[in-house]
Amino acid sequence: MKDLSSAEQAQLLESLQQISEAYTEQEQQRDIIKDIVDQLADAIDVDKKVIRKLARLHHKQRVHDFEAEAANVSELYAKVLTAKK
Repeated sequence: MKDLSSAEQAQLLESLQQISEAYTEQEQQRDIIKDIVDQLADAIDVDKKVIRKLARLHHKQRVHDFEAEAANVSELYAKVLTAKK
């Protein structure tokens, strides 16, 4: 392993602290999202899994990719079931 200079050690420590703070913020945001999903699922009686998928789709604006993937999966599933008979 490389010996780090004191400046490099200080840089590494500062970066590790920044990364740790970012992880903490991510955890907090995940908790907020979980609370929102839980409350919404209870309020409108929709499965939490569906709400999370919708939220990801909305965030990434990739509905077309999702629809194409779902169509491919559905088509393959139908072929497998047809071939099985």
